[in-house]
Amino acid sequence: MKISRAAVTTMAIVATLATLGAATRADAQGRGMGRRRGNEGDSSSHAQKPDDPAEEMANRYEDMAATKPVLKDVKVEKSVRDSIQRIERSYRYAFRSYGRAMQKLLDDARSGTGTPDASAITQLRDDAHKLQDREYAELRELIAADQRARFDDNIAKLRAETERSDAQHPESL
Repeated sequence: MKISRAAVTTMAIVATLATLGAATRADAQGRGMGRRRGNEGDSSSHAQKPDDPAEEMANRYEDMAATKPVLKDVKVEKSVRDSIQRIERSYRYAFRSYGRAMQKLLDDARSGTGTPDASAITQLRDDAHKLQDREYAELRELIAADQRARFDDNIAKLRAETERSDAQHPESL
């Protein structure tokens, strides 16, 4: 049975909301799901800091700006490395805002109706993918012509892996 991308997205949203709700209830009951952090070099004192779902969502989108996966095994001239880093930094900021917007949609749904607006979430994800396409186009212009086929292949592999992961683990939106 083939599941549509919208259905996978909706399932992921529901699973994410359920996870976020469980984390909030656990924190309220004093058994938070936070990470244990201690002072550097001092393993005896640990303080718990609850995970920030908004930060996690922002980081997921921010990771979309990463150039390392698409530049794997691509020979990049030293003269363009700084430009590549600049492009990645500028897009990372933009993707972070998409993550924040997604988290706001999820938070609004959790505090209101309980079900997020699937069309708004799908639109946000589509816009993020369009932004990623623009980033890849800028990177492609900097890469030597003989390296572009490898770059394009890396993009195709990354996208196939992402779709496969989304289909297998819809909760990891």
